[in-house]
Amino acid sequence: MTRSKAAERRQERQAEKRRQRLTSLVVVVIVAAILLIILVVLSTQPADAPIPEGTLTRYEGISQSRTQDGYARLGDPSAPVVVELYSSVACPSCKVFHDAATDDLIDRVKSGNVQLIYVPLTTGSVTNANGAARTLICATEQGKFWELQDVMFSWQETFGNQAFTNNRIIAALDGLGIDTEAHNACLNSERPRDVLFSAEQDAGGLLNFIGTPTIAINGVVPVNEDGEVINDAAAIINAIDAAIAQMPSSNGSAATTPEPTQASAGTDATVAPTGSEEPTETAEPTTAPTETEAPTEAPEATATPEVTATSEG
Repeated sequence: MTRSKAAERRQERQAEKRRQRLTSLVVVVIVAAILLIILVVLSTQPADAPIPEGTLTRYEGISQSRTQDGYARLGDPSAPVVVELYSSVACPSCKVFHDAATDDLIDRVKSGNVQLIYVPLTTGSVTNANGAARTLICATEQGKFWELQDVMFSWQETFGNQAFTNNRIIAALDGLGIDTEAHNACLNSERPRDVLFSAEQDAGGLLNFIGTPTIAINGVVPVNEDGEVINDAAAIINAIDAAIAQMPSSNGSAATTPEPTQASAGTDATVAPTGSEEPTETAEPTTAPTETEAPTEAPEATATPEVTATSEG
C-alpha cells in the first residue's frame, strides 16, 4: 500500500510539472502573439511625412532628366556649366549646404547657364541612408527626385535618426504623387545598386574629393586662394558665377549671371585642381570602393519602402 501511494504521488508530481510547462508555453505564445499584433499595427499605421510648403511648386517649369549613369539632372542638359553635387540626404553637412545654396542654384539653372547633377552617396549619420538613396534614385525615373530630396533633407531636422523609416517614405511617395507600383519595380531591379556603385566609383576618382558634400564645377572641385577645397554655399555660388562669366554668350560677349543674393556673398574660390587636401570640418567622409565593392543590393528590412496595394531616420 505504501509503495502504491508513493507511485501515485510521483505521478501527480509529474502531471503537475507537465501542467506547469504547458501553462508556461501558452503564456509565451500569447505574449508573442500580442507583440506581433502590436508590430503589425505599428508597421501599417501611416507615418508623419510632412512635405515642406512650396516643395511641390519649387521646380515647376524646370527640366528634370537623368544622366547616362542614372543621376538626377536639373536644368537644360546642354547648359554650359555643369555643377555636380556629391551628396547624401543622410549627411547633416549636406543638409546645411542644401538649405543655404538651393535657391541660388535654382536661379542659375533657370538662367539656362547651369545644369545641376546630383551624385547620390550613402554617407551620413541618419539610419537607412542606403534605403533613402535607393528611393531617390527610383524617384528620378518619375521626375520627382528634387522634390523628394527637399522632403528628406527637411526630415533630418524634424525626425533625426527616425527620418527614413519605411512608413514615412511610403507616405511621402503618396504625397508626391509617385506611382508606387512602378517605384517598387525599380527598387526590386538592379538599377539603384548600379547607380550607387557608379556614384561611389566617380567619387573615388574625383580629384580633391573630401567627402560629402563635395561640389565639382565642370568636373573640377573648386579651391580657395590657399589651395584648400571649399564646400560652403557662398564660395561655391561665387565659383559657379565665375564659371558662367567665362562662358561666351550667343553674341560673343560674356554670359550674364543672376544678381548675387545673401548666400552668394563670401569667400572667393578658384575652380582649379590641386593636390590632395585635408578635409574641411563640414565634410562627411566616405570610402572609395575597390573594383569588387558595390553597395548592398537592398537596405535593411525596415529600410526599403515596399508598397503594396495600400500605401514611421
